Amino acid sequence: MSLAIHDTKLPRYLQVYSIIKDWIQNGRYGPNEKLPSEGEFCKILGVSRITTRRAIEMLTQEGLLHRVQGLGTFVCATTPKGAKPSSNISDLSERVKRLSERTRLENITIEVISPNARIRNELELGENEKCQKVSYTRVEKKAPIGYADIYFPEDLGVEITEDVIIQDSTPTLLQNGGVSISGAHQLIGAELADEQSARRLKISVGTPLVRIRLLILDKKKRPVEYLHARYRADVYEHHAYLTSL
Repeated sequence: MSLAIHDTKLPRYLQVYSIIKDWIQNGRYGPNEKLPSEGEFCKILGVSRITTRRAIEMLTQEGLLHRVQGLGTFVCATTPKGAKPSSNISDLSERVKRLSERTRLENITIEVISPNARIRNELELGENEKCQKVSYTRVEKKAPIGYADIYFPEDLGVEITEDVIIQDSTPTLLQNGGVSISGAHQLIGAELADEQSARRLKISVGTPLVRIRLLILDKKKRPVEYLHARYRADVYEHHAYLTSL
């Protein structure tokens, strides 16, 4: 049965991109899972192969999918963990502090959830393990500029309150809760706003965004936090000081 694509104001490839991305992020297609073929997506979504191919290419460029010759297209597993250190946790906390000086957090929610397959994979959780989820929108001059969803293993036992989220960076929150941090993997990339991002940031679908993924590890290399944030590309800046060799 075909899922109707009906918003004529938006190019069809962006609609398909948004739908497939939402399915991946909501766990319909889990890490390492093979996607339906282009032909199958054409039947499911009622679009052409060219439209489907363009949407899948965009998701592949974003790092959500990868192609295996002769086998098909698969959902990527987790945040890559092979990068060399380029800064430290205190640098990250300082960036958050500077950002907080000109912005504020709104729509803060804190809840315990049963995570989908992607989040379980990032945090290395078992099938029945739960996690704490923190979500918020970052606002500057009354306009949303970004939002974040952050996940912590429930068994960490770290107290998370709205006041703590407003006042401290999450690495500081973990350290104050007795968690010894060894490092973090941070990936910064680009993507186009899907329907969820457009709704949360009050922008149009297809607006350029900066995507940030952060995976924090404790001294035993166990994942203790996974953050997925998106910021409007017109307001986000990343500043790094590079030393000579």
